[in-house]
Parts: sequence; structure tokens; C-alpha cells
Amino acid sequence: MAQGLFREGLRMSGILILGGAGRLGRELDKTLHQLGARNVVAASRAEADAADPASVLKLSNRFPGGRPNWVVCAAAWSDVPRAEVDKTGAFRGNVLAPRGAALAAAHWDAPLLHYSSDYVFSGGGRRLLHSDLRPKPQGAYGRTKLDGEREVLRITRKALGKALIVRAGWLYSEATGEGFPKKVLERALSGKPITMRTNQFGRPSSYESLAFWSASMMLGGAESSLEKGVPEVLHFAPPGETVSRYALAKRILSRAAEVSEKQGSGLDIFFTNALIGMKGFRAHQKSQPENCRLSCEQLAFFNASYCYSWQESVDKSVDNFLLPRFAIGETQD
Repeated sequence: MAQGLFREGLRMSGILILGGAGRLGRELDKTLHQLGARNVVAASRAEADAADPASVLKLSNRFPGGRPNWVVCAAAWSDVPRAEVDKTGAFRGNVLAPRGAALAAAHWDAPLLHYSSDYVFSGGGRRLLHSDLRPKPQGAYGRTKLDGEREVLRITRKALGKALIVRAGWLYSEATGEGFPKKVLERALSGKPITMRTNQFGRPSSYESLAFWSASMMLGGAESSLEKGVPEVLHFAPPGETVSRYALAKRILSRAAEVSEKQGSGLDIFFTNALIGMKGFRAHQKSQPENCRLSCEQLAFFNASYCYSWQESVDKSVDNFLLPRFAIGETQD
């Protein structure tokens, strides 16, 4: 990556990542350092609880001048089913955490980057979901994510600050397959039958792609594109056509069977059998909306590097999941 692209960013006095011990926080921290950022503080909850702005403000002395140049709220409650049961935990992670991050950012007069979810929408219809479309979440998880967005909007407008809310969904790790790819592959290796929804559509996004876009956006001087007191909301997804959960699982299993056969590992039979036996079903789950087709046209307005297609990224996640199993000659009984 050409250093000139990030010339302005390299002069930054610091970036604070709240939720720095989480999957997205760790990936963003790593990516920022790879791109040459200086003085990045990835704070775990033990170091700074995003839900408690006073504990966040104690990190002032970690930055030259007593303030970071960006505050990133990667702290969140991500367990969608459990949000229906543990509403207190979901509220703390998805409402109080962004609220505390926004208050700290306002105190420092620093721009805030906050991550939200495609589940803030009702999931109805088949149209692309634009960022200015009125949200209408149906489940507890989606409601808390929307309430968190509203806290960021309220605080930022009142303080005449700068904020960017980025909605993304179907997150997974390209490096390990953690998330949906791993669940599908482990199910196949166990020999258990696989059933997948045919009526939920979206585009999978890796932590790596979201972290790279975020890092290049901040280091590329995107703060100048934000208007004081007018927080922006945009959608993130890698290039590629939308896909159903069923079709995504089919691609994952097909890739695994192909790569395993080439390696002569003997694992291809498990993935082939899973692919042949996989069943599709339709379900209407309020907590997991059907339509997750995010429109991402606004990404072009920010000085940030784009990633490759989700298809390439998912294939890499499958390869990386399988590599250690090839190395140790894993077999299944």
C-alpha cells in the first residue's frame, strides 16, 4: 500500500478502539498497525468499559495532547438469539456502550466510528436497503442496535460533533472461518444433517474486509468528509451478488470438497455427502430478518480502499479452515 495514500493519517496522534479484545476490534487494531498507524489503543472492557464514559476518559493520558483523533466503538453484544432472553446484557452492549463511546468522543471533540447491524430493518420485501430507509427491527437484538444508533445520533447532534455509523452483517473470519463458514464445515465433518434457510438473503462480510475499509477510511482523512452535528449512516458489504443462507452454505461445502479432493485428504467425502444431503427450508424469524440486502453506494464518497468480492473472501475462509487439518492429516471416524 502506498504510504502517500495515508500521509495525513500517519500524522495522527492516536486512535482508540473500544471493544479492542473482540473479533472486530482485534482485526482493526492489527490492520491499522499494518497500514502504519501510530499510537493505536485497543482497549478491552477491563481497561475501559465503553458503557461507562468515565472509565473511557481515563485513557486520555495514552494519547499525545490528551485526546485521540478517532474513537471507534467496536464493543457490542453479538449473540442474536440470546438477546431475546438476556435483554439487560444486550441493552448494555448495544445501547449503553455506543452511548458511552459517543459521550467520550464528544468530550474529546473526536469523530466517532460506530458499528451497527443490518438487523435494524424489518426484513420485508426484496429491495435493496438504503441507509436512509426507516429502520423497523422485529427482534430484541435489532431493537437494541437501533437504540444504540439513536444514542449516537442524539449525542453527536447535541455536541455538534462528527460520527459515522456503519451497518454490516453476516460477519465471519477470513483467517479462520470463524462464524458461518466454520459452523457449516464442522457440521459436515460431524456427519450430522445440514438444513439451511432459503429465504434469508444478504452478502457475507469478513472482519478483515470491514477492518481494512475502516482503517483506510480513517487513515485516508475521511474526517474532513464529515459535517459537524450531522452524523452519517452508511452500509458496508463487499462486492458481489446477494445470496441466500442455503446458497452460501452450498458454496462453502463445494469449495471444501474441491480443495480436500485436490489435497487427497479423504475429507472430501464428508463435504460431498453434506452437500448432497443438505435440505433447504423457509422460516419467518422476527429476530433474524429475511431481507438483508444492503445498498452500499455511499461507500464511494469516502476516501477508503475497497476489498475484493465476498466470494473470494469466503473461499479463503474455507481454505484457511482446512489448512491445519491437512497439515496434521486429520481423519474422521
